[in-house]
Amino acid sequence: MHDFGLPPKVRPEAQVCLIDRDFLERCATLIFSTEVNEKQHRAAQNFTESALRLSRKRGQLTELARPWGPPPIGFSEAQQHSLYDLSESYFQGVYNTLSKLAATTVVFPEIFPGIPWRSMEKFLRHLGQLPEISHACDVLEAARTYRTHLDHPAGTPVSNWMTTWLPDDRGVVIYHYGRFGQSGKMPEGANDQPPWFPLTVDWYVDPPFFPYVDEALKMITDVPMNMPGTTVLAPSN
Repeated sequence: MHDFGLPPKVRPEAQVCLIDRDFLERCATLIFSTEVNEKQHRAAQNFTESALRLSRKRGQLTELARPWGPPPIGFSEAQQHSLYDLSESYFQGVYNTLSKLAATTVVFPEIFPGIPWRSMEKFLRHLGQLPEISHACDVLEAARTYRTHLDHPAGTPVSNWMTTWLPDDRGVVIYHYGRFGQSGKMPEGANDQPPWFPLTVDWYVDPPFFPYVDEALKMITDVPMNMPGTTVLAPSN
């Protein structure tokens, strides 16, 4: 059977480990049960609160995009714009939460020495040196690039967008697409038009699957906290 170049199915829902309240409470317990100063306490609290808000946004996005679900029967213009707004807010929230995680590592220099934190690209590249989370860092770098595409359209080719449903279990997906600009280049993170794309374009942007992004953020939070030598953040048992 010809697959027309369609994306492969994502992993089953049960195999994707999402950020949830139990995970965030465990993070908070590991941090706040130790002796920390006010600056460390505030940085860690800012991160956990941001991650909690992000998990709520993910839940709202899930309700509308319906990954792992059947194709929707009709998808109104209002729903499309709501999906766009929620998606934009989610990826902005990912960047914000990453920034707060980086800010937390800064105030624990004895545990996380020399981690670059002013640039999320450099921060992820540094963490990606750990084999356990290198793939997660790649996923988050794709999310960072996608957020840049959403937030910084100046200097890139003008794009249009559409929503569509594909049988890859991602639910309703937003695609940006367009023609080459004067530079003849496509935006960062864009790809050539796939065989199944319904329009004739020069490039399109396939957004990262947001549950995978959520899972990746959970992984990079969990692994460094339990690295050898992280005595402040390691479980007491």
